[in-house]
Amino acid sequence: MPAITHTPLLFAVIAACVTSLGLLLVALNREFNRSHAQLFGVAAAGLLLAFCFLHLLPEAIFQAPNAAAWVMGGFFAALGLSYGLRAIRGRTGDPETPDEAYAAVAAIAAHSLVDGLVYTVTFTNSFSAGLLTSIGLITHELPEGVIAFSLLYQTGMRPVRALLIAFLAAGLTTPLGVILSGPAIALVGAEMLSYLFAASVGLLLFVATGPLLAPLRTVSPRSGLLALGLGVAGGLALLASPIGAHDHSVHEHTAEHHDHNHDHDHPYRGPFHRHD
Repeated sequence: MPAITHTPLLFAVIAACVTSLGLLLVALNREFNRSHAQLFGVAAAGLLLAFCFLHLLPEAIFQAPNAAAWVMGGFFAALGLSYGLRAIRGRTGDPETPDEAYAAVAAIAAHSLVDGLVYTVTFTNSFSAGLLTSIGLITHELPEGVIAFSLLYQTGMRPVRALLIAFLAAGLTTPLGVILSGPAIALVGAEMLSYLFAASVGLLLFVATGPLLAPLRTVSPRSGLLALGLGVAGGLALLASPIGAHDHSVHEHTAEHHDHNHDHDHPYRGPFHRHD
């Protein structure tokens, strides 16, 4: 079982700080009302969709041979959680209930928890792999807390409570994932984390395409499409920046190990598998 070192925990704390920065920017904006929260949520959906389709989804598919099935499973698990909460509370058919928002925040928390596990696994494999993976994950941490806050605030929750829950769900779960990574890896194995990461991408796709885009039905088409376009543009800009740029050296290095394993008739176990 890989030991937890200070390095993955440090990067997880940095990720939590980045999430907190996004929440701080929202807290300092006194003009942030429910209408603004809806438009910000739509913009966050565009940002998150850009990250999912152009960075997280390709990464998940590269890491796990059956990643598509796990992505779909994560998506429908979040969808089932959403409708399950509505059914339990007896509010089926009411689009204004907060249950979808709660399910989406739970999906964000699950994704952030898996992120913490991934930090430890990749740093266990090699420092360079961990560093590059951490940069890619930290890139999408800024909007996650704000997304969670937007979803909760749209339900009518008081701002202070929404900020606290958003921090617990999107910020604190990442260091918690690192702390729990040792027992988790021993329980499920390093290979399984590739599939858990793919499932977490499905969770985020549900958040982006479901609750975050729901306000498009109520806001003006011009404002909604403008917010969505700005979010996608912001995501593209971050992915094209040095922070979000993906270094293919790790992929090439992993591919070499993949070919090497085939030459020796060993099954491919993904880039999270540590070679002895």
